[in-house]
Amino acid sequence: MNDDERCQLIYEALDRAVAKDAAGAADALSAVGENSDNHQMYGVCCGIAAMAVEVMTTQFGMKLDPDNGDLMVIEPLFPNATFRGPAEAFSMRFIVAYANGDKDTALALYKSAGEAGPEQFTESVSSLLADTAGITRLALDQQSSQ
Repeated sequence: MNDDERCQLIYEALDRAVAKDAAGAADALSAVGENSDNHQMYGVCCGIAAMAVEVMTTQFGMKLDPDNGDLMVIEPLFPNATFRGPAEAFSMRFIVAYANGDKDTALALYKSAGEAGPEQFTESVSSLLADTAGITRLALDQQSSQ
């Protein structure tokens, strides 16, 4: 699989996830995973995170200026809130690290997900796609209500 085909499948996976077609999204993401090496999958995760950041900046006005000290953070919705599991923690933390241009943390998160084993890695990448789809779906809902 070349990079263009990989990119097309990632867009297809996101489109299907936004449309709540979990099986179709999983099929497209599985095809990417089966035909990508470790370095390519890191690029896939960065690409998915880039889509989430793009939606947040264009649709929600989250303009970050790292040179001015701006950083994205995760704030819990209620006291003592926790992630549902390691895959969800990976997803949110990876998006935040990517948004902040923190390549060291993004790479460390990616490596940790990979070291947790194939099942955990798959769940982590799937959660990244699902969260990006959720952010995109929210933006589309807000657009249609305006």
